[in-house]
Amino acid sequence: MDIPKEVDCIVIGTGLVESLVAAACARVGKSVIHVDRNQFYGGNWAALSLDDFQNGKEEFEGDHAIGPQLSNIDVWDSGMEIPRRRAVLVDLSPKLCFSKGKLVQLLVSSNSARYLDFKEVSSMHRNDGSITSVPCTKASLMRNKTISPMEKRRLVKYLQYCLEHAKYAQSQQHQNETNQQQKGEEKNEEKQRASNSRHAQKQTSTAPIPDVSFEVLLSKDFKLNKNLQEYVISSMTWLDGSVPAKVGVERTGLFLTSMNVFCPSPLLYPMYGSGEFSQAFSRLCAVFGGMYVLCQNDIELHVDGTSNSIHSVSTGALGDVKAKNVVAPLPCCALVDTKLAPTSITAATTTQQQQENGVSTTMISRASLLIKTDSIPYVEDDGGCCAVVTVPPASCEGLKSPCRAIVLTHRSGVCPKGYAMCHLTTTGLDENTFTVVLQRAMSLLFPAMIVKASTEDNFDTNIEDDGDETEVADSPSMHLVWRVFFQQLGLDNSPNTEHTVSVNGLFATSGLSDASIGFDLAVEEAEVLFSRIYPGEDFLPRAPDYDEIVFDFGDEEQDEAKNDQDEECALKTTSCGTTYLPISAYKKTENGYVLRESAHYRASTYLTTSVGTKYLPISAYMQTPDGLVLRSSTDCETSGEEQVASVVNTDPPSSSTATTATETRANTTRPVEKTQIKSPVVCTTSFGTTYYSFQVYARNASTGVYSLHPSLHSSNA
Repeated sequence: MDIPKEVDCIVIGTGLVESLVAAACARVGKSVIHVDRNQFYGGNWAALSLDDFQNGKEEFEGDHAIGPQLSNIDVWDSGMEIPRRRAVLVDLSPKLCFSKGKLVQLLVSSNSARYLDFKEVSSMHRNDGSITSVPCTKASLMRNKTISPMEKRRLVKYLQYCLEHAKYAQSQQHQNETNQQQKGEEKNEEKQRASNSRHAQKQTSTAPIPDVSFEVLLSKDFKLNKNLQEYVISSMTWLDGSVPAKVGVERTGLFLTSMNVFCPSPLLYPMYGSGEFSQAFSRLCAVFGGMYVLCQNDIELHVDGTSNSIHSVSTGALGDVKAKNVVAPLPCCALVDTKLAPTSITAATTTQQQQENGVSTTMISRASLLIKTDSIPYVEDDGGCCAVVTVPPASCEGLKSPCRAIVLTHRSGVCPKGYAMCHLTTTGLDENTFTVVLQRAMSLLFPAMIVKASTEDNFDTNIEDDGDETEVADSPSMHLVWRVFFQQLGLDNSPNTEHTVSVNGLFATSGLSDASIGFDLAVEEAEVLFSRIYPGEDFLPRAPDYDEIVFDFGDEEQDEAKNDQDEECALKTTSCGTTYLPISAYKKTENGYVLRESAHYRASTYLTTSVGTKYLPISAYMQTPDGLVLRSSTDCETSGEEQVASVVNTDPPSSSTATTATETRANTTRPVEKTQIKSPVVCTTSFGTTYYSFQVYARNASTGVYSLHPSLHSSNA
């Protein structure tokens, strides 16, 4: 591997903020090297296997500048055998995504969502000794029998109030984007500003947000009782009642506008945990030329004392690499070479470095539980994947703030079938009491859970001192297999964008997670940091799809490129032995998609793959001067009913046959039968190759000839 001696930007640490910045830099054409001291991606946002977590326990508790910053780790293992142990993932920062949240919108706009899979958060509950569903829609609210009609009316009034403000904010954002596109037209700008002013006066004059706390707004302005206030504060917004009312209204509006976007629920869970986001943006960075080097313990930053600017970064694998800009977690300033560094930057501990730079931090208390069970409470049995449960502080002795529990089944990819993973998160607890309080929350959430006491650990709940198992009668059998308590240094629910260092070209991130339910703070921090590094550049513009990339090969590389293309268009075989042409065998023309001339194949009827989708095999095509086209004798219905095509001649087509086929193909310009594509246009076999499904073809009613569906004759096909 050729390592450059000078790059535009070096990013240290693979946390979510660092990965976002690295991807953004690479996307605008900057040369990037991304390094990390760990052997995994994510830092404080990582999702680790049980063995990786236990093996790295001592390292996580150390006072270092890069990677997870955990403390007071308490691991308990029942000794029960866990099938597919490597498949169990412990999320260091378990979070959920709002469908209209900044991270999901960024994934869509940057075309990075293709690297990720999501599951719906199928249910939301509140457990204060009894389990109740959160009435987040008007329909569910009307079905709730525990709320009086008067209280329902007041809650609906508050939800409508928040929805109006959310829609107005979205319209303003859309208007600002439109104004930026029309920046050069002064007349249009004046008209837009006048229109915006009138629209703003019309919207804000009717329902301004009072300058009070969120709790006061709910109790005084909307007269919600304590029970409904708890619903809104702890189970819909996951905020503290002391935050400004504006923040609470915005979060409630985000909750409401996120519903029915991708699924009925407003929340999504990333498959395999929050660590996947760091890996997704790292992939995007690598696609656009970023270089990745992990397992680098000896990272050093060098500063030119004369110009007071960053000079280079050195590691064991890279050597000394010059960089115009360096992005690193704030505590990483302790790694600056003190011989060259200004006196304002000195070696310091993690906590000291953050406090001196004005970073507002808090201690987050977390617990992760692996439970063996066939039926988990809170999650629906018929395909449910994830549920979020809130325990109010008044319901659990010792809680200072609501405890959020994310309950996951095997469908989330974080545990084997027959098991469930639960992540608990809360704040405000000290190191001496957080384990006891989290144990009480565990008992409240899972009263039927069986915990086998060991000689090494004694629990305060649901455990007998003699090691006997305890169980609640008439409840599903649930066994605690593995659990961990730990505390994590995190941000205090405020964007961390103000910290600076006094070295030119050195930009600091917090390197920390936070206790909020979403990812908005991390996206805000990354966006502000990138704008400081490269002012005027777009933050993560849309990445092109594979078929949109045009390769400009030189004359010497034309033959090699053609051979590669022919190899890509070669026959593929499914797991059941049938053959088909992959997507790369097609090319786009003015009249739609035709097969590339390099793909000269013949075959017979259409077939079915092992995953149940249908496709036309090689024999359905014939060679013409314009390329391969579908044979007119191919007689299959797009309704999906399995029929056998007519047997066709397998000899090479003659010139007369080619002429006839060309004339027949010209007739396909007549109106075709209107069919609606219900199956995915692109299907994937069991070993990862892709092909066009049989459903993408449309049949000409008069000639019986099949061609690609008219809806595919566009650049977006």
